[in-house]
Amino acid sequence: MKQRNTIQRATARDFGLPDAGFARLPAVSHAAGIGSSTVWLWVRKGKFPSPLKIGPRVTAWRVEDVRQWMADPAAWASSHTEA
Repeated sequence: MKQRNTIQRATARDFGLPDAGFARLPAVSHAAGIGSSTVWLWVRKGKFPSPLKIGPRVTAWRVEDVRQWMADPAAWASSHTEA
């Protein structure tokens, strides 16, 4: 029997958020179900948590912030909007 080559695709587990700590943009956008450009747009508009600058070329989000947003995006945005 001939063996077929299969391409492994990224699953939710591959880009899932860790239990705690920080996550980079690919994991955050995948977990949130939005594209990376939308993440940045929503950060600017205050609709998504802001990332932290970890190093000169490293930006990451606190997993706790992203999970709070995922639980209720509207409530998160309203509680983090400056008056």
